[in-house]
Amino acid sequence: MSKRHQDEASYGTISARPTSATVPEVSIIIPLFNNLTATLNMLASLRATLPNELSREIILVDDGSTDQTRAWLAELDDPQFLVLLNKYNLGYAGAVNQGAQIAKGKTLVLMNNDLVLRAGWLEPMLAALERLPEVGLVGNVQIRVDTDDIDHAGIYMACSGKLEHIRVIPAPVEEFTEVFAVSGACLAIRREIFQAFNGFDTAFYNGCEDVDLCMRLRKRGLKIVVATSSRIGHYVGLSRGTSGGANERNSRMLYARWRACFLDELSLAWLQRFEAEQGEREFAEIDGIFTINGLNGIEDAARRIAETILRREEQRWARELDGINHRVELVRACLVDPLQTPSFGTALMRCTIQGPTSARNFFCCGFNATSDDELVTVTLNVNGFQRKTFIIGKGPFNLGIADPVLVTSGINTITVLFTAPRRLNLSVSHIVIDDHMLPVPNATSSNTMIPVFDNSPSKYKNLTQIIPFTVLLDMRPALDGYYGIPQETRLLFAALAGIHEFGVTGLLQMSTRRVKGGTLPGSTLTKAEKVHRHSRVVVSLKGHSATDWKEAVGDRIGAAVHKWALRWKAWGFGSPITLKQFETPPFRDFVWQQLFSRSVPPEQRECVLKCDYAVCASPWRWMHLVGIERSWFTGRARYPVLDTQGVDIFIAQTPYPGRVRAGTKLVVHYHDAIPVLMPHTISDRAFHEASHFQALAANVRDGAYFVCVSEATRRDLLSLFPEAAPRAVTIHNMIPSHYHPGKAEPERVPGIVRRHLHDEFRPRGGSGSGARADRSLYKLAKTFSNEVDKSAFYAQAFGPAARFLLMVSTIEPRKNHLRLIEAWEVLRDQIDPDLKLVLVGHIGWDHKAVLEGCLPWIEQGGLFMLHSVPADSLRILYQQATVTVCPSVGEGFDFSGAEAMRCGGVVAASDIPVHREVYGDAAVYFDPYDTASVVQALRSLLDAPDAKERAEALRQAGIAHSERYLPENIVPQWEAFLRELAAGKAKAIA
Repeated sequence: MSKRHQDEASYGTISARPTSATVPEVSIIIPLFNNLTATLNMLASLRATLPNELSREIILVDDGSTDQTRAWLAELDDPQFLVLLNKYNLGYAGAVNQGAQIAKGKTLVLMNNDLVLRAGWLEPMLAALERLPEVGLVGNVQIRVDTDDIDHAGIYMACSGKLEHIRVIPAPVEEFTEVFAVSGACLAIRREIFQAFNGFDTAFYNGCEDVDLCMRLRKRGLKIVVATSSRIGHYVGLSRGTSGGANERNSRMLYARWRACFLDELSLAWLQRFEAEQGEREFAEIDGIFTINGLNGIEDAARRIAETILRREEQRWARELDGINHRVELVRACLVDPLQTPSFGTALMRCTIQGPTSARNFFCCGFNATSDDELVTVTLNVNGFQRKTFIIGKGPFNLGIADPVLVTSGINTITVLFTAPRRLNLSVSHIVIDDHMLPVPNATSSNTMIPVFDNSPSKYKNLTQIIPFTVLLDMRPALDGYYGIPQETRLLFAALAGIHEFGVTGLLQMSTRRVKGGTLPGSTLTKAEKVHRHSRVVVSLKGHSATDWKEAVGDRIGAAVHKWALRWKAWGFGSPITLKQFETPPFRDFVWQQLFSRSVPPEQRECVLKCDYAVCASPWRWMHLVGIERSWFTGRARYPVLDTQGVDIFIAQTPYPGRVRAGTKLVVHYHDAIPVLMPHTISDRAFHEASHFQALAANVRDGAYFVCVSEATRRDLLSLFPEAAPRAVTIHNMIPSHYHPGKAEPERVPGIVRRHLHDEFRPRGGSGSGARADRSLYKLAKTFSNEVDKSAFYAQAFGPAARFLLMVSTIEPRKNHLRLIEAWEVLRDQIDPDLKLVLVGHIGWDHKAVLEGCLPWIEQGGLFMLHSVPADSLRILYQQATVTVCPSVGEGFDFSGAEAMRCGGVVAASDIPVHREVYGDAAVYFDPYDTASVVQALRSLLDAPDAKERAEALRQAGIAHSERYLPENIVPQWEAFLRELAAGKAKAIA
């Protein structure tokens, strides 16, 4: 086995490639996973149908088979086959990508192992690629083996909002038919195109990766066609089987990524359906009769219905996959008008709903007391566009319409009209919207709108009211640091503080020191004494608070007593940990500067300063340690209880070493599982691994909810604790408004670099096993003999024509700085000796190798190390960098790439699942363990013939892609999630 092939197959092993003097025309890639009999039958049909004159290679990628497939492959002796054995099951997308990495053919043919190939199947597919340069990908006609019916002749967007297979080939039959997408069961694509688009997106697992690739090709102007004369048999679903909930997760990710495109396609499907006939129509896909008139009416109707159907699917996924029900948000938007009697024999009830929203159903319930010989006609009308009519007799009624078509902006009006030939005698007791009951005010001639949730509705008995609820947010990470978890903590606090119904309080707690001061609830201290107590909180948060040695000794004794008290509480004895109060008004400057100014835009200053804080005197680390100690004796950690009485929801920023009181829901904002899954990369390994795992396990047992910052992080969580699935949701991190594609200001770069250089650095102490004895003084800035030379150097190094790579991250092992430095050195040698490297971030742990690798280049003036760069200045660096590189081997979200995209930067990132999820198609990817792969990816953006065009395409894609992480798109997800958690707090008002 050649060393090069081992490197290419990073997840497994590969057989030696057959020697050949010519490059094959076609590389056929077949992922295998069990079903050996099907594989043998498929290969027999492949051998029988391939043209003899066609030069080819056949790559079999075994994806962790557990049957006899591996044994058969070991015995396979055929020079046209190349076998790759994956150690782990990567799914269809990952397995195909592995095969494509080693393929040499001009054309890739990707296929399942459950096919039965028919004579002449390949030639039409190759002809399409040869004759039609505008075609990006070719599919074919697939026929079910069991019924001989067509199963696939392409994929289209059905009016139901589902992606369906085309199962009828319309006459006249054309040689090549353009379609929306094709199945990955059998397709052909030029190898250069597959590689340029980074293959299938491995964020999809056994589903939707084929449609996603088609969408990416279409986005770049390439066509998807079906070669109609290419016919094959298919044992549908045999190759991989079904993956249950994974299918829905794949679909949700696909629809979220391509929502705008799918909305356009679905609107077009409905428009075509409407054009055949105007007037009143009924449809199987959606309830009611629709009134459609005129061209504008048709287009508007199509768009409305398409939006309703997509929102219906999105809310179904939220319910089924995340356990989130949006009905509380919907119900809050409802206004119910009392029942009116505009004329004899008629009654009208009106409900208005403020958009944007959607609903699964709307029902009107009551009792008809009209005489036995009279029937009442009831018409439900939605926005004058959708209606449904019922005829009812005497007795109770429950009449409704499914999927009311609501507008996404403005006000929706749903009316219920009752008519009878003579006298009408009925009552409406309530309406139901999304299975949530709303009472209807008594009949009245008044036309005044009565809000369902009014601040003082005591005159309306049994009226449900949403009570404003309290959120306690862990602020410990915000006390230090610029980026990552500290930044997200600040942004989340500011966002929640801006929601009127949320009473947000921050929890002040230190990691290793006690917080002194604060006042007890209901304290009768004078105002001056209260200010003094609160001032002590500020002092202790800023550093050690002993005034002299005697107080320091007293603090040590007090700390010992405090630790024993925590141990006692961890075993279930004693009272909960008291949370004291800290009032903001006298300390506005401290609160803003210390907690928020590094990340929160100034325009939100007053919003965050209106909130007060709770103080937990017990250090976070001490609470962890007493829980870990308890696990030594019982096998399970158990932690002290926080006195959260009166708090509805407590949001912790990491697995929390504490319990909450009954009536409080614990939400863990879960950033990553790296302390457990990659403990070799963290600092203070023994403590952080044990504290993370034990607290996480305890939180899961206690029924905590988890908001994961990425789907990749959620998968890691569930790999450890699958029982948390019903309580774990994904809400991505948000990007602050500091980052935006503003005006280019290249003239600022030299000053920014010069002002924020690290200069000198001396390690304070142990930093992992290797750095414990490191007492070196590192000079991390180039030295100059005078200021004139210094100014001239930075002006030239970062002048208008300068090119530099940028990396923004703390220096720690998993961030992979050394790999980037190695690649940068190669790039300087090969293409640009003036290419600079700028590293922004604090110096973390296990830093010795990185710093020593940087030192020679720092003095030569090629590498620059910066720290504490404010957001406005970092925006300029993102914008002006030739490429922002994100080479990490493990992340929970990774802000830097998303921030760079938002600023109009170009991003290259390591090919890890979270990067694929967060950055999508707006980045180029590389193997973080292979320097050559990093070099190749960066060269494609630096000196390739189409480097400028590709960089500009990525720049525009990044600006568009990063919008999904703006606060206006993330905060509503938090709001809906927290409202749903707090829904149990709503109570009837007598």
